[in-house]
Amino acid sequence: MGWMRRGVYAAALPDVALDVGGSKVTVEHIERVDIPTPPSAPPSKRKGPRRRTPVTEEELAVAAGGREPVDPDDLPFIPPESISKHDNLEDGLWIVVEDRVYDCTNFLDLHPGGPEVFHQFAGKQCTWQFWKWHSRKHLEPWESSLLIGYTYPVPPNPYPEPKRWIRTGSL
Repeated sequence: MGWMRRGVYAAALPDVALDVGGSKVTVEHIERVDIPTPPSAPPSKRKGPRRRTPVTEEELAVAAGGREPVDPDDLPFIPPESISKHDNLEDGLWIVVEDRVYDCTNFLDLHPGGPEVFHQFAGKQCTWQFWKWHSRKHLEPWESSLLIGYTYPVPPNPYPEPKRWIRTGSL
């Protein structure tokens, strides 16, 4: 727009009548227009930093919270009623992936996605959500520190998995 000047104050413009082709034009109102410059890149929606280094022994010890690792071939049984009670920081934040129970209480600050996800799924099953964002290679380094047992029957997931379907009509 030719008549707008970005960053020009009214005091800098002349306060005189202009003669344009026989008709008089006067300046009645000048308003400063600030147009914010767009950011160079859209802000990231990611809550935490990306992990580019291997998991350290110190991080594994913090995640374990002083617990000894359990033998994956001889896991202790944890009843579903007990899991549902571990849904806060005082009692611990336990999650269920498939039939395995993980204590994530001390893992909150180490999780790249932030602690909010654990508060949402604490004391519940979150199998499909977990596998949507993680692979086996994400779980393997942490499993010995976080795994505390298995459960049966697996409690229902409070958020059902979205249906996947393919339209089979005419293409």
